[in-house]
Amino acid sequence: MARNRNFLIFLLAFTVLLVALIFTDAWPGLRGPAPDTAEWHWIYRLRPFSRWWLPLLVAAGMVGLTAWWLQTRRLLLGLAVLVVGNLLLQGALVYAEKPAVLTELIERTLADETNGYFRLAAETNDLNSLLRNYPSLMPTFPSEHTRTHPPGLILANWLVIQVFARWPDLSQTIAEHIWPLRCTDLWLLDGPPAIAAALAVVTLLTVLAGALTVIPTYGLARRLLPEQSARLATAFVATLPSLIIFTPTPVQVDVLLVTTALWCLHEGTHRKTNGWFFAYLSGLLISVTTFSSLGNGALALLFTGFVAWQWWEKRRERPFLHLFTQLAWLGLGSATVWLVYWAGWGVPPWAVVQEGLAQHYELVTLHRRYEWWLVYNLLDALIFAGPAIILGFLLLFRKPQNLLRHPLAALIVPLALLLLLLNFSGSARGEVGRLWLFLMPFLAIGSAAFLGKLSGVPRASAPLLAVVAQLLVVVAVGLAWRPIEAIIVVAEPPPLPANPIPENEANSVFLAATEPLLTLRGYDLAQTAESLDVTLYWQAEQTAVRPYTVFTHLLNAQGELVAQQDNWPVNGRWPPTCWQNSDLIPDPYQLSLAGLAPGSYTLTVGWYDARDNTRLPLATGEDALRLVTLEK
Repeated sequence: MARNRNFLIFLLAFTVLLVALIFTDAWPGLRGPAPDTAEWHWIYRLRPFSRWWLPLLVAAGMVGLTAWWLQTRRLLLGLAVLVVGNLLLQGALVYAEKPAVLTELIERTLADETNGYFRLAAETNDLNSLLRNYPSLMPTFPSEHTRTHPPGLILANWLVIQVFARWPDLSQTIAEHIWPLRCTDLWLLDGPPAIAAALAVVTLLTVLAGALTVIPTYGLARRLLPEQSARLATAFVATLPSLIIFTPTPVQVDVLLVTTALWCLHEGTHRKTNGWFFAYLSGLLISVTTFSSLGNGALALLFTGFVAWQWWEKRRERPFLHLFTQLAWLGLGSATVWLVYWAGWGVPPWAVVQEGLAQHYELVTLHRRYEWWLVYNLLDALIFAGPAIILGFLLLFRKPQNLLRHPLAALIVPLALLLLLLNFSGSARGEVGRLWLFLMPFLAIGSAAFLGKLSGVPRASAPLLAVVAQLLVVVAVGLAWRPIEAIIVVAEPPPLPANPIPENEANSVFLAATEPLLTLRGYDLAQTAESLDVTLYWQAEQTAVRPYTVFTHLLNAQGELVAQQDNWPVNGRWPPTCWQNSDLIPDPYQLSLAGLAPGSYTLTVGWYDARDNTRLPLATGEDALRLVTLEK
């Protein structure tokens, strides 16, 4: 039909216009209501053009994968391909931000502005005390996220750390690959290997959780939609802007759990036996998500409405007791984690809820304008869910009488009511891209119900073009905006001369665990009446796992210390944990000779670990190298 072709033309034209506005920043208001205020406002900063190639290449590849997915009969392989494609999209956009992808992901996990849970979990020595006193401790937490959320995410991170603490050899192996990524971070370097290992695993599992959301999305969509529409919904989620751009954040885990929960609930409502189990399992997953974020409590309306609507459609076949039983098991599952917490640590659920809402009001709601939220809530949803999803979802309601008879109505109608409630209540008053991510797969299913049955165009064209529109927004936001940025001290190499050549050669090897670690290749000396300038030239034989300190000591004829300078190499800026084995590192020092009596003095150099002052031995067995003797 011409109307359907016109819709596709409008969708692509609108998406291109939106992408142009994002790239050019012609309308800065698109990025948020007010910079330099408590309102959110995305940073506009184009990534270097030299890094655009990977996101563009992966996005183009994702178009091809989607075209194959929409027609292949190899279902499991297709889902696996979409999972991998989503992971590649996440990684490609992180690469555009920083080529050291894993480093950037870890920094986002550590930063209070984007997370904050892991560091608090790692610094928790007494978990029981934390849980018993959690409501009173919430205002003291350093991160806005931890101050407003229940203890679920802190507990999850703490448990991962404890698991690795029981596997010291595995922790050490993983940590040795993670420490160099944060090579000047004493908090991480001085911590046990289990913390570094757990940090890596938590980061990567969070990224993976977002990608795995395509699986329950397909499972749920296939129960509600024809095969082609279900596949489009799955492709939408694999290319969902907020799922790809906000990585790694805990909402990526929430979206996986919530989508799985509704899938289980649908199974439970349609089973004649064991339906109670699926309803309870659905509630249990919701209990886990609400124990990590109070905002997920909004799902109560969606899930209750879903069960009630499906019962109403088959009320002649099922007694009212069936509805009551399903809701009872769902409610019991939703309360399980909270009841265990109450019974085990004596903290009633309302104590955490009350304090969390109070903190949220103090930190967020009080400082943000309601009228701005009403407008920007919808605009933010349009961008981070994607125009194809939002427009397709809205067009479902153009014929309400048809929608109400559709099996999808049990999901779409409660979802629409929930979104209206969230919008007009102003309860969140913040950017939607991350906050409402857990609802976006359901929007995608609704949109796919409309776009998947468009007539008047080739069968696969409409779904594929809709996914292309999604990918255009993903690439644009990922390359031009910074919705997620880790504000954390990053180790940057100081400017070093190319191919430095020492005046005096040396070949003194310092050992760690009997293996060569650091070698002094040479040195420069410049002496005046007042000072001794020394430049040491170091080279790493292997990756250092500790940020060792260099000491330069000047001893008199009696062996007494008369002058010294101890610090990390390169004026304290570049410890050996940051070095590449091929680098020759010039390391300058200056020792004062003022006030020293005439005589002979010996310059000794070496390394030690400032954590316990243990020195690295030389291959000769000594713990200091006698570099040179000089006269004053």
